[in-house]
Amino acid sequence: RYLPTQLEQITLDTQMVLMDALRIFDEKVHAGEIELVDEPLDEMPQLDTAEASEEPPGESDDIVLSEDILGLADLDQIEKKKPRIFKGLEAFDPAEIHRQVIERTLPELEVEEKEQLTTFLSEVSTPLFGDDSGLASAPKSQAVIMYTHDEFIQHAIMTVCKKEGILVFMSSDKQELDSLIDRTIGKYLEPILVFDGPVEQLEGFTSEEIIAIRTQKLVRYPNISVIQLASPLNSSFSLQSLKEGVRAVLPKPYLSEQRETYVKDLIVFFNSFQTYIRSCFNEERRQQFAMLRNRLSGLRLLDKAPNIALNVLQFVGEFFERSLTLIVDKSELIAERSLGVMNDKNQGASAAMKFRIPVIDGSIFQNVIKEGTTYYGPSNDGTLAEFLYPEIGAPLESTMLLLPLKSNDRIITLTYADFGNKKIAQVPLDFLEFFISQAGIAMKNALFRKQVKKSSGP
Repeated sequence: RYLPTQLEQITLDTQMVLMDALRIFDEKVHAGEIELVDEPLDEMPQLDTAEASEEPPGESDDIVLSEDILGLADLDQIEKKKPRIFKGLEAFDPAEIHRQVIERTLPELEVEEKEQLTTFLSEVSTPLFGDDSGLASAPKSQAVIMYTHDEFIQHAIMTVCKKEGILVFMSSDKQELDSLIDRTIGKYLEPILVFDGPVEQLEGFTSEEIIAIRTQKLVRYPNISVIQLASPLNSSFSLQSLKEGVRAVLPKPYLSEQRETYVKDLIVFFNSFQTYIRSCFNEERRQQFAMLRNRLSGLRLLDKAPNIALNVLQFVGEFFERSLTLIVDKSELIAERSLGVMNDKNQGASAAMKFRIPVIDGSIFQNVIKEGTTYYGPSNDGTLAEFLYPEIGAPLESTMLLLPLKSNDRIITLTYADFGNKKIAQVPLDFLEFFISQAGIAMKNALFRKQVKKSSGP
């Protein structure tokens, strides 16, 4: 903020500045960086006094500077103005944005109703002092993708989801939905697809078109959750949506159907939407945490290295279609047991595959072994196409996981995983990394017990 009365005055010793400049110049001259060249002075021509005396009078007179020449003749005629007084920035009112959107999109409402909606959205978008529970409790890996034409619904849903720390992507073009879903999953976000209620007179949003678009997305992305908004009076559409696999149908009030209670019902709807979205994401996290807890309980009972590696493989297989254990040798990887490669993953782990992959300098395998960190993302590494995919087949998507199992400061195994012939799904990397760290401790204890047993003899 610009405060003229608080500006600090800076003073410099001009003599010291000049001395430093001369010193630097002298050093550059001695170093040969600056070369001094003596230039001869031009000799002043000798004027003949006789010729000088013949000059016309007045030509040698000095020019007198006047106000006209300097442009100062009209200085006294310039209107004097008082200096402007500095004004601070006006305080920003977040409610004004909500008020403008409501005024533009819902002009039919009364002034009191508009102000009631503005107050509600302002309270949602402004957290209470010291209350950050909404943002803190929700993991930053969530996204809502909404297909709607309603500008007010877009604004209100974005406001509600922002309170929960959830990213929101809006679109009124059905052609953009696939790219939004792919981009969301590619950023490792957990998406929920929300369809606004049908509007029969609007192209792209009739009941038939919404059903067709929704069915297409459920087929292409079978793991994605879909929520449908619908009028409370349109029970047939709601029941059909549930029958076709929609996770939930939320009744949304319409101004044409509930004029007297529209604003009140709308506020109840947004509160319910906020609560339901929060529970949707938390429910999946609870299920993943339950799987983690069960695997950790089983991990404590294992005392042999092969069983620990198998437990890691099975936990990774909960989130990927194909997974494979690779034993790290001196200069190569040895393929061990797998899930979903030789047979369906529901049939359990297959026998050791035993093919070998050389650890080439600069390859993705060497980088993970050297750094000891998890890799998850797309990869076009040549080692995969040359040595791995000829044995197990190339997946539909290039996104893959390499999870290193570390024990005694050494990488024991790498667990490779991909999505096979299915689309990319949300993966809880934090749970996987926590589990592999606990598996490393269990592996260390197992190797220590084996060493003690060997040293103690028969």
